[in-house]
Amino acid sequence: MRSRDLHILTSGNFAFSSDARFGPQHTPGSDAWTLRLDNARKTDSGKYECQVNTEPKIMYAVQLSVRDTDKPDRYDEPHSQQTRISYESTAPVADIMGPREQRVPSGSTITLRCVILSPYQTRPIRGVQWLRDNKLLTFQAARGGINVETERGAARTVSVLTLAAVTQDDVGNYSCRPTEGRSATVTLVVEEG
Repeated sequence: MRSRDLHILTSGNFAFSSDARFGPQHTPGSDAWTLRLDNARKTDSGKYECQVNTEPKIMYAVQLSVRDTDKPDRYDEPHSQQTRISYESTAPVADIMGPREQRVPSGSTITLRCVILSPYQTRPIRGVQWLRDNKLLTFQAARGGINVETERGAARTVSVLTLAAVTQDDVGNYSCRPTEGRSATVTLVVEEG
C-alpha cells in the first residue's frame, strides 16, 4: 500500500494499480513478498507499507527515496532515508544463547539453546539443523549421547542441543541453522580436569 494516498498496489499475487510499473513478486512456498517498481521516478518517493491481515495486524513500513541519476551516490543524504529491504532482512534469524566461546570441563554435559526469531512469518519454520564444523549432527553417530528438542511457534522457535559426557573429540564450532534464514555459531572448548 502507498501511504500518501492509501492506494492498495498489490494483494497476494494480484496487482491493483493501473500503473503497470508496480507488481508483486513471490516465490511459491516462501514467506517473502516483494513489491516491484520498475523505472522509479522522484514522484514515487514516499512511504510504502506491507500489511498482513492477522489479528493483531502485522505492518512493515519502508521509506523510498528516489534520487536523480545524474547526481553522485548518497548526494541527497542525510535528508532522505536510504532503505533497502530484501528477503535477507525479513528471514528468520538464529541466536545461540550465551558466549560465542563456551568452555566446559571434560566429562560434563553441555546444553546449547538456540532461539530462532521469525516475526515476519505466519507459520513455524520448517526445521532446524545442528552442525559441528559444518557437518550435520545425527543421532546415529557412533558418539551417542546427543539429544535435540525443538519447540516451534509462528514467530519463535527454540531448539536445544544436549551433548552428554563431552571429551576433546567434541571440540569445534557448533551451528544452529534454520532451514530458511540465518544461522548462529558458537565454539565449544573442552578443558581437562
